[in-house]
Amino acid sequence: MILERLSSVSSVCLLNEKTKLESYERMKGYFLEEIINAGQQSDHHDLIAKAGLIGVDLSKAFYICVLDCRFQENDLSKELEMQKEILSFLTSFGNEHKQNMLIGQRAKHVILLITEDQVQKEGIRTWLANVVDLLSSQSPSVKFYAGISSKTDNVSHAGDAYKEALTSVRIASKHQQIISFESLGIVGVLINENNEQEVKKMAKACLGNLNMDDPKNVELIRTLYIFLINGGNLEQTAADLALSISGLRYRVSKIENLLQQELRNSMIHYQLLLSIQALIIIGELDIGLK
Repeated sequence: MILERLSSVSSVCLLNEKTKLESYERMKGYFLEEIINAGQQSDHHDLIAKAGLIGVDLSKAFYICVLDCRFQENDLSKELEMQKEILSFLTSFGNEHKQNMLIGQRAKHVILLITEDQVQKEGIRTWLANVVDLLSSQSPSVKFYAGISSKTDNVSHAGDAYKEALTSVRIASKHQQIISFESLGIVGVLINENNEQEVKKMAKACLGNLNMDDPKNVELIRTLYIFLINGGNLEQTAADLALSISGLRYRVSKIENLLQQELRNSMIHYQLLLSIQALIIIGELDIGLK
């Protein structure tokens, strides 16, 4: 009887601790949402003070990262379940390595904020690559991708940093699972809320007869994109698309005929690549980057 009571008391204590920990992590997630939504007009001193109460020093430079999991087939229930697993993993990972992060989620993405000093030894990209590798080893059937913001010195700019990370993860693919905003170069800087329509118009004009409304053309655009990011390497592109070399040559020839352009021309190559990336970033084009 005594052993049963002790066991019952222990179970209740463990449950209470688990509930406290989950509530604490949820609170941190809500605070991350508050930071992202605060905007540049917010009182950053107030945000820094609030962060200090949960052990996060936001007077230091930080990064915001967005994690994305993709399945071969769209399955919302699987995605939601995987998000829970990622949140749990990141919490455990942070505790194990004594790294205090803010972790939350929006739509299909998991968001985390970590200060630069906590990843200074290996660098943010290497640190995040380790996280992605560990997640991949735990769930081999799921593809994980990540976007990294620029280093941010002012907590009032967290919303902009989130947008940078979100922009970056949209470009991520099996060729590059982790994309930093800085690596996007000019295409990342040029696109903002005020010029999306102009960018879309110019990008569509560059693609010319490759009309995105035609499903057959979307597959050709996907072929074109993989071909471009592989630097025009036929063997690598054919392998990535599971095509024969002759089949790929046929597609490339068809694309060139539609565009009335020579893909080996370096200027045309660059313009087409930027145009496709821009359309992906603004959510106008989905070519199934898995």
